[in-house]
Amino acid sequence: MTSFISDPDFVACCLFLNSSIIIEMHLSITGRFLNRLLGLPPEIQNRLFEFFVSIHNFLIQNARVEGHLDSGIVDMRANTVEMKGKPKTVHVDSLSGASIVLFTFSLDRGITWECASRLLEEKQKDGSCLSNNGFYESKREWMGRRHYILAFENSASGSYKIYRPAIGESFRELPLGELKEKYKKLASLEKAHSGWEDEYEISSKQCMHGPNCKVGSFCTVGKKTTRSERFRFVKAIEGYE
Repeated sequence: MTSFISDPDFVACCLFLNSSIIIEMHLSITGRFLNRLLGLPPEIQNRLFEFFVSIHNFLIQNARVEGHLDSGIVDMRANTVEMKGKPKTVHVDSLSGASIVLFTFSLDRGITWECASRLLEEKQKDGSCLSNNGFYESKREWMGRRHYILAFENSASGSYKIYRPAIGESFRELPLGELKEKYKKLASLEKAHSGWEDEYEISSKQCMHGPNCKVGSFCTVGKKTTRSERFRFVKAIEGYE
């Protein structure tokens, strides 16, 4: 932090970002701050953003230690959500009798062949199943095997939404050029069915790097653990404030 503050260019940029041109009500709007960064040289942009992130992480860590951190509403993104065991009462208020209850949920982002094929059928029924929509196989092998995806064109962006057996809907969409460069469309649903189910089953037993992964049993990429791409366990509490 000292190296940042001692740099005259950095200080000048901070003064620019926090100049009197910005009215007070806008000083706390992160989006405006980040937009103003774009008007600075790239090197200064990166250093300011790093400085911003370090302060942000420091404040979050302090709030977590002090018990004041409020993460707000968090979506549990999964295709299957199940409650594990029975709810557990962790505290009862001596005056009101109100209780705080702990719930544990298992989240599975993986998508079965039945769900994937149902998605394709729904697209076909509503007339939006374009020629490039469908199941694809990777052109190259990765970690000793080929991978399978389901792709649908997003009419709003023109890119393609991608669904994978192990993690369901991907956060990143693919442009048509990249989709055709990396994957080939499958005309045979039987081959798509077999490949999809194999990958779905494998992702529940081992990481996505395969049986010869250098990290071995410690690797969690796509493996059924508490911290992985496909499976997660989430704890939530309910009760009085």
